[in-house]
Amino acid sequence: MPSELVEAIFGTASPREPPTPGDPSIEVMQLRLRALGLFEGAADGRPSEALSASLVRFQKWAGIRPNGDVHEPRTRMALRDACRGARDAGRRPVRGDRWPG
Repeated sequence: MPSELVEAIFGTASPREPPTPGDPSIEVMQLRLRALGLFEGAADGRPSEALSASLVRFQKWAGIRPNGDVHEPRTRMALRDACRGARDAGRRPVRGDRWPG
């Protein structure tokens, strides 16, 4: 079959690219924020405005300068500790059936 005919019938668009996987460390952060009741979005590992807003709320609560930065180490550690403390105190997650690791 001539290539011109193939292009005319099927077009020259490239096949769809598979979705890019999200960052696993951001996904864990999203899951932790959800468990604490601070984030309602999907835990997809992708940064978003909703995630930044949730981080600012958490940072204010934790006494960390609020900047909404998903890569800020103090925020990551404080979020981990908040979930562990709530789990160890016997509290149930606000969203989800278990505390994220």
